Amino acid sequence: DILIDRGGGEVDDYSGIVSVSDYMITLGDEGSASYDFIIEEAGTYDVAVRICFPFWNKNNVTVSVDGVSQTFSEERLWWPYWRTTCWFPLVTGHRFSAGTHTLTVDVGVNGVQFYGFRVCTAFSEEPTAGVAQFMLSPRKFIDVDGNPCQPDKGFKLTCEMLRAEIEGLLKTRGYAASQTITACGTQASQPHNLGAGPVLAGKPVVVDIFPRSDTTGYWGDMTRTFCKGVAEPVVRKAFLSVRKAGEIAERMIREGVCAAEVHLAAAESMAADGFQTGHTADGIPCGFIHGLGHGVGLEIHEGPRVSPMNRNPLRKGNVVSVEPGLYHPAWGGIRLEDLVVVTRDGCRNFNTMEKDLEIE
Repeated sequence: DILIDRGGGEVDDYSGIVSVSDYMITLGDEGSASYDFIIEEAGTYDVAVRICFPFWNKNNVTVSVDGVSQTFSEERLWWPYWRTTCWFPLVTGHRFSAGTHTLTVDVGVNGVQFYGFRVCTAFSEEPTAGVAQFMLSPRKFIDVDGNPCQPDKGFKLTCEMLRAEIEGLLKTRGYAASQTITACGTQASQPHNLGAGPVLAGKPVVVDIFPRSDTTGYWGDMTRTFCKGVAEPVVRKAFLSVRKAGEIAERMIREGVCAAEVHLAAAESMAADGFQTGHTADGIPCGFIHGLGHGVGLEIHEGPRVSPMNRNPLRKGNVVSVEPGLYHPAWGGIRLEDLVVVTRDGCRNFNTMEKDLEIE
């Protein structure tokens, strides 16, 4: 049984650099956050914490309760693990007295995200309840008991459900996909955040799909950003800026063009639109904070890179991604990605899906 299920955004107090969103916190310099909770009846309970290590070098955080402290880190450097939210047991079989207790989270390495904690009688990583389902076509909604329901009757579409639907559909077409990014709202401000929790109306949803063909072994890659309903003005402006930057880059790509110059042209276009790259007052990266693209083939990330670090010319036959993006913790993120093959006089785009922000 779960006695307490507390989201990371429901923080009681914090100090240092802490970015607070609806569902989680991101810890910066000397960041520390505390959560008070009440145990109604003394007893022996487990406490589990939900943490995300969004990048390979942002992988250390310390959590404590009742004088018991643990430092959690992630040493697996294979890139899909960097952005996965994971449950970890903090204490098992711990004797709690009745009354108020405090759980504290302290930064180890800047950038770690804390998604919350649970107090339960026996912690298990396996869910004990069913999972609601959403079928894109035809539109069908099924609640956790397997009964048909309507979205206006309490149904909530989640990032996890959207991811499962995408990956399941691709498998029926002969492609394997995992770790698909479906990040909503402020989660989308971190390029490699996998996404968790409800999909919110009026907030940007970054969907990054990179399946591998079961037949040939080759990878694909595409990103689109959507907003259910009307987007905020800053999100709409960022979307148009990113789309224009991608168009500029694709017009430049041809055999012999310097890869770094393509990146810089896209970056300068977005900067001219008012989106500067740097850090917020809290020290969180914002703007265009990654390279414009990378090679794709039998590996999802391979040469050539389309970044300021690569002054080499692109060659005919290179297959590269073109994925400009803008990110800010105040409103989320925008990324649009196509996959193109370099030709003698230009490039050919493999992706045909339209780039529209607002959907009904």
